[in-house]
Amino acid sequence: MITIILKIMFLNVIWVWLWKIATEDDMILEKIGKFGRRKVEEGYRIFDGLITCPWCLGNFHGILIVWPLSFLLEIIPFEWNYKYIIIHVFVLGGTSVICGVTWLIYQTILAYKNYLDLLNGHNE
Repeated sequence: MITIILKIMFLNVIWVWLWKIATEDDMILEKIGKFGRRKVEEGYRIFDGLITCPWCLGNFHGILIVWPLSFLLEIIPFEWNYKYIIIHVFVLGGTSVICGVTWLIYQTILAYKNYLDLLNGHNE
């Protein structure tokens, strides 16, 4: 069961980071990312979970895309079993933590780099 959790979580984390990177500025899905950020600023919080928030992306995309994909890739057998619902809860929680923490680490590194550039006189 742990193996299934780790496989699905790995698939979910990879999917979330591919989506997050693809919707950033100067990337292939840049227009979708800008649309999502604009809608979040207007108050439509559903777009935060669908497009912009790395903490939330794992939950929405895990349910909509990765869970069905794990059936197609035969990570999970295509049968009804309550264990798979329990597995999915752990996968969604773990994915949210992994993606959110790595995003915070990335943002911290980026802020520190910008701070050092400011100290060294390299203004962008």
